[in-house]
Amino acid sequence: MSRYLNKQLATEARRGRLDRVEELLAKGADLNKLASNGNTTLMSAAYAGHYDVVQSLLQHGADPNVTANDGASALFWACIREHEPVAELLIAAGADVKAKRDSDYSVLNAAISHGSLALVESLIKAGASLDHRWLKMDILQYAEWCERHDLIPLLKSKRWRRIRR
Repeated sequence: MSRYLNKQLATEARRGRLDRVEELLAKGADLNKLASNGNTTLMSAAYAGHYDVVQSLLQHGADPNVTANDGASALFWACIREHEPVAELLIAAGADVKAKRDSDYSVLNAAISHGSLALVESLIKAGASLDHRWLKMDILQYAEWCERHDLIPLLKSKRWRRIRR
């Protein structure tokens, strides 16, 4: 399909123009294709936090697990940009909650540094790894390093339950 059509789709998704996104999809734009910037249309919409566009793209068959060359996914961008409703939508659509970017920076790391308690809990419930290490820090050390003291009780209790099983 036309590279121009796909570029338009990514631009309109990033702008949150649902009507134009659906029009371009009807014309045959490839919603899972990586653009020249390395992102898919879904990643662009998630990055910008456009819930309705993300929802429409998923309904049209966007794959929430396609990753950019550096491993970033739509869920990663939603977490890093603090778009929690979009992140929850992607989790419900089957986005990989164990995904990692570049140097093993996980979706859970992104949520710990940028998200709410509810988002971190949703990721853990969906299977995000509590045993992950980044920069030689375990997940509890990382939460402390990010000064996310509100998350420590949750992370301790969830981690303790997994260890005891």
